[in-house]
Amino acid sequence: MSKAKTDTIIREAMDAYQNNNAEEAFKLLNRALLKDLNNKDILNALGDFNYLSNNIMKALDCWDKSLVINPSQVDILFNAALIHQQNNEHKKALELYSRLLAINPNDVESLNNRGNVNRKLSMYDKAIEDYESALEKGFKTFEVFYNLAISFDELNLYEDAIHSYASALSLNPNVPEIYLNFTNSLTVLGRYE
Repeated sequence: MSKAKTDTIIREAMDAYQNNNAEEAFKLLNRALLKDLNNKDILNALGDFNYLSNNIMKALDCWDKSLVINPSQVDILFNAALIHQQNNEHKKALELYSRLLAINPNDVESLNNRGNVNRKLSMYDKAIEDYESALEKGFKTFEVFYNLAISFDELNLYEDAIHSYASALSLNPNVPEIYLNFTNSLTVLGRYE
């Protein structure tokens, strides 16, 4: 199927979906897929519409098939990794984030997310590497500093944790958990003031 024909079908499906006719959108895409089983764009659109319709496993199935056809699709890798992460399938999420970062090492959101997965798998050194890499690339968000601080705490690196908690607080002083964790790290170091 030509790229122009594929684009037309996806656009028609999108119009149908946006006009509250999801059934028609799926019919259009499934018919097109029957004519071209290896059409990654149709598979991706089906994945997207399934995701929007809360059919998460069907979305993953479509995206997995698309990645077999073209394993270098960073947006699809990210979507699939994020779903696996949300479903506590940390090893699969780690694999997908790592594949994505091998293609695009500057994807700072994926670095942060992979750091979170590493932390869930108790691989704190790896998590710290990811968070620090995200910071070096300019992704200086509250979440990255906070995640980094927690990882330092897990490794009993309380001095480093304190600095990261302070940075997180400077970006978002309205998160009570930071104060508790910050205070715990200070207490461990005997800084009661």
